[in-house]
Amino acid sequence: MNNRNHRWQLHEVVRETKDTISIYFNTSGQDFDYQSGQFINISRPINGEVVSRSYSLSSSPDEKYPSITVKRVAGGTMSNYLVDNASAIGEWEIEGPFGNFTLAEATEVDKHCFLGGGSGITPLFSMMKFLKGKAGDLHLLYANRNEEDIIFRTTIEKLINEGTAKVFHSLTGEISADAFGEDLFKGRLNKLIVKKIIKQWFENPLAVNYYICGPEKLMAVYKEALLSLGVPETQIFSENFSLESSKGDELILPQEPHEVLIHAYGSTLLIDVKAGQTILESAIEHGIPIKYSCKNGTCGSCWGTYSEGTVHMVKNYALTKEEVDSKYILLCQTYPMDEAVTVHVG
Repeated sequence: MNNRNHRWQLHEVVRETKDTISIYFNTSGQDFDYQSGQFINISRPINGEVVSRSYSLSSSPDEKYPSITVKRVAGGTMSNYLVDNASAIGEWEIEGPFGNFTLAEATEVDKHCFLGGGSGITPLFSMMKFLKGKAGDLHLLYANRNEEDIIFRTTIEKLINEGTAKVFHSLTGEISADAFGEDLFKGRLNKLIVKKIIKQWFENPLAVNYYICGPEKLMAVYKEALLSLGVPETQIFSENFSLESSKGDELILPQEPHEVLIHAYGSTLLIDVKAGQTILESAIEHGIPIKYSCKNGTCGSCWGTYSEGTVHMVKNYALTKEEVDSKYILLCQTYPMDEAVTVHVG
């Protein structure tokens, strides 16, 4: 795995909507290999506290400057800070890439459909740009409140005019008289409307890969519509940073404490991990300054490796299969299963 800790310079900030900006980074020649759909973590001191948040990359891997796109949200400490201050931040502390919400490997299924809402367009847009010229027609169903909320609108219209993409918009707010013609649904999407649009686009909806990102309820509508069409779950890919905790794995968690040897940031410490306690929880109790953010297996901040012993990682939405096979773990989701576990962080 490449080094995941980066210090980048600001290249430019582009205003996308009144509440949304794209931030482009200058890597100063550093290698940064990622896949469309992956995300990075950004850490900034805000009001005396270091805050870390995850943002999907909106750039394509074949573009010179990696970028993220950030929308102002109610109560969004980091997002609102970046929208207001990004232009004044010269150096950025970046960690990544993370995430397994990526384009499916080449198979006999060569059609792609993107189902998004609001700022959920970000990873989908990265995928669409990467596929441009490499695949057939791209299809995007994109839900927003108003016309002015449509992120990347100019570029999306360019893709339509080039004949590269077919786009259908859904808007719940006021709409200008000539907005989008017949490629517009006025109102909130439901399962029946989504099914109708999909069937209009594809003679065989089962021969398509679908990528979903957006508000949680909208994503559920998209997935329900696809499943009711008979689309296999193996052809439905989704990104979600707000996954609920699951108690289904508690039965296989260790029922007794274990000692774990941690090598972290140049120091070595033997810690006691209580029964049912994650390695991260114990490390925090022992004062080890391990980075973390979401604690639900999605952001990837608390990644490490283990070299000995047996561990159980309950959930993982950040590491790829190759990384897991190479003994990378998320400490917030990982439990020691014996006394021989050795973990490396930093």
